[in-house]
Amino acid sequence: ADVVAFVQGAGVAWKQFAGNEPKMLKPDEDGSITLPASAAEIYGPNLIFEPHYGNLGWWASTDDFARWTVQMPSSGDWLVEVDFACDDSTAGGMIRFSTGTRMLTARVPGTGSWDTYHTWRAGTLDIARGTQQITVTAVAAPQSALIDIRSIRLVPAE
Repeated sequence: ADVVAFVQGAGVAWKQFAGNEPKMLKPDEDGSITLPASAAEIYGPNLIFEPHYGNLGWWASTDDFARWTVQMPSSGDWLVEVDFACDDSTAGGMIRFSTGTRMLTARVPGTGSWDTYHTWRAGTLDIARGTQQITVTAVAAPQSALIDIRSIRLVPAE
């Protein structure tokens, strides 16, 4: 995981799109941390920021990835909730959420269409206190596209 994180970040500038401005993210008033697509660093040959839905779309390669920088208030387990769309015909692809040393891998469910968004609780990720980077990647090459993500919300696990 450390090697993957190093290779993904080694000297490559993120892609720039109107409406997308990567920045440090901090906890909301309720203690959760929201990672909007508009604040992600975007990398890879296909992944783009789509302003119509404010999402990351065209996730079509294992070389596509998004990364958010977050200020974690405490170490521990965090629930990963994803505001996403995935056409039923391409559902089932594997997605990975990573801090570089910890990973959560999950199978993307369908929402009906690329225009239908739902909230999905993907699982729990152990995240250390302090400045961290959360990276999202496809585990294997998607059959067409993996997922459209509007945001990810990290919620302290109880």
